[in-house]
Order: sequence, then C-alpha cells, then structure tokens
Amino acid sequence: MFSLAKCKIVSLSLSTALLSIYLTLPAIQNMTERSKENKFIYRLLDIKTGTGKMWLLILPPVYAFWLVAIGKKLLNNQNKSDRLYTIFSTISAVLFTSAFVIPPSLLELIIPNLDLANDQILIIIIPIYFLWFGTIGFLSSLTVNYERLSKPEKHYRLIDKFDYVKRFLTLFYWPFSIWTYQNKVNEYNNGVKRTETNSEIDKEMQDIIDKSFEEFNNRIIYEQLTSEIIEKTPDDQLLQTVFDNVETNFKDGESYTIDKIEKLSSGKQAVFAIWMLQAEVNNGGFNQFYYNSSGQFAIMAKEGLDLIGANKYADLVDNANNTYLKIKDELDSKDDGSIESFSESYEDNPLNEYDNGFYELEKVENLDTIQIKFIRENVEEFIK
Repeated sequence: MFSLAKCKIVSLSLSTALLSIYLTLPAIQNMTERSKENKFIYRLLDIKTGTGKMWLLILPPVYAFWLVAIGKKLLNNQNKSDRLYTIFSTISAVLFTSAFVIPPSLLELIIPNLDLANDQILIIIIPIYFLWFGTIGFLSSLTVNYERLSKPEKHYRLIDKFDYVKRFLTLFYWPFSIWTYQNKVNEYNNGVKRTETNSEIDKEMQDIIDKSFEEFNNRIIYEQLTSEIIEKTPDDQLLQTVFDNVETNFKDGESYTIDKIEKLSSGKQAVFAIWMLQAEVNNGGFNQFYYNSSGQFAIMAKEGLDLIGANKYADLVDNANNTYLKIKDELDSKDDGSIESFSESYEDNPLNEYDNGFYELEKVENLDTIQIKFIRENVEEFIK
C-alpha cells in the first residue's frame, strides 16, 4: 500500500502528464495539417525575454516542444519539408517529457516488479536520451546552417565547425542559456516567409546570375593590353581583365609558376599575387594560402601590396609570412597529403589570427579599390 507521500507524488505526476498531453496534442495534430500557418507551438517562439512567460520555457515539457517549434520554423522559412524533423523531434519530446514527469513510484505501477536498482531502468532511459540528444544535434546543425546562409559575406573555415558544438551546448543547457538564445529564436519566428512575390524575385535574381555567368564566359581576353583598352574597361571588370592578360602567359591547364610571373612588370606581378592571396585567404585563410601552390607568391604579394600603397595589408601579410616560416617545418611534418591532416593543421594554428585581421581590414579598406586606382594611375605598368 502506498504511503501518503507516494500518493502525492503520483498525483503530481499525473497532473504533469496531463499538461504534457495537452502540449503534445497540438504538435501531433500539426504533423497531419497541410497548413503551416498559426501553429500552436510557434507561440513559444514569440515569447519575449522581458516577460514572465519566459519561465514557462524552463518546464521540461514546454522546453521539449520549444525545440520542435524551432526546427519546424527554420525548415518552413526555407520552404523545406519538416515532416522528418517533426516526427523525430515530437517522439523525442514526448519521451523526454515522460522521463521528467513519471517518477519511479509511478513507473513501478506501470511496470510491475521493476527493479530500479539494476540495469532494467537503462532499457527505458537510454532510448529516451538518445532521441533527445539526436534532436538537439539535428537542431544544432539546422540553426547554424540557417544563420550562415543569412551571412554570405562571412568566410567560414574548418575551425568554425566548433560552432555546432557550441550551439549543441546552448540548447542542452537550456535553463541557463534560454534567456539569451530566445532573442535569436524571436528572429527565426519573424523570418520572411516565401510568397509568390518572393518566388518572382528569386526568378529575377536567377536570371541576373545566369546573365552574369554568360557575360563572364564570353568576355574578351586580351593577349596585349593597351592604354585604350584599360581606359574603356569599367572598374568592376578591370582587375579581371589584367588577370586574364597575365594568364595568357600560361597554356590551358598549366600550373602557375613564379619564374614566369617574375618576368612580367611589377604592376602585373602585384595584381596577380594579390589576386591569389585574396582568393585563398577568403576561401580558407592564410593556412590554405601557404598550403597550396599559391604560397610561392607570398613574398610577391607583400611586395605588391607595398607597391600599390596598401600598407596595412602589406604589414599584415609580412607578419603572416614570418609566422609561417616559423611553423613551416611543424606543419610539413604533420602533412601526409590527406584532407584529414589538412583539417587538423588549422587547430591551434597562429595563422588563424591573421585571417581575422584580414577580414576586418577588408571592412575598412577595399583592396580592389586600391588596386584599380593604382592601375588607372600607372597604365604604363600594364601595357608592357
């Protein structure tokens, strides 16, 4: 026979379970609805951090369906199917909630002769937490990828994979992080929904992109530049025109070599080396710049930056060059030619700080603008 204390616990558990069912039904119902508007659980995403409703998100049942709502909203914002995520996360939410609201005393009523002191309980607990961790992992990937899509101007590197771990921990430690993270969730909920008008805009953008590719592929490549060609070339095509001219010194498929580039004028060397520098650093950082064959132009890039008057860039590249020389032997010893060893080379790499410096400098000094100004003022360097 149960004691009064146990009866109170069972009573509390049943009440909490009813609350869970109340919260669960709308989510399950939403799985079968065709309409994606005004879903009950989306109200959780609209809760403002300055209101008392935030305390609701501390409750395990509410938190569980808060996770469901975030993932569904992000997928809907991108016009992607949310069926798989909804099924997986809703089952996870129900089981996770059950783990909190069904205490051992009630569990013994449901499963007679259950010995909570042995490994039988693990059969119940492990699947629950496996699904919960799986949902958080799935959602961590969704949120990080969604935010990166909204910031196409930022250059992400392999080392930024740690963002997924940080997001996982943020969602996992919800009682401590939910107040700060809810502001971002509000942004998700207010995201622009795709409409017919948006689709028309997307089509127009795609047409513009297609036209740009066509113009690029059909551009004129000059084997010999003249002052007239440079004068009539628009600023937004000038660097490409000079780079194309330099490339005519190489056959199709031939690798760039420093001995051929050194035979060109100082101006052409500068534009070519800076082009290589920008392409590599903006894609994979200084580590990638030195790792690839482009690293042979490191000194030329620094001298080119000096030549065109980009002194801050020149100082940064000079420091990066010196740092690379100090760690080159160590990097070479760990390089076995595999992608894995290249990925590991970013870990605790002092070159990473120069990446950030380069990206920050780009925000205040446009390197393309400096080069274009130099070409316009030193035409003779490019018609030799």
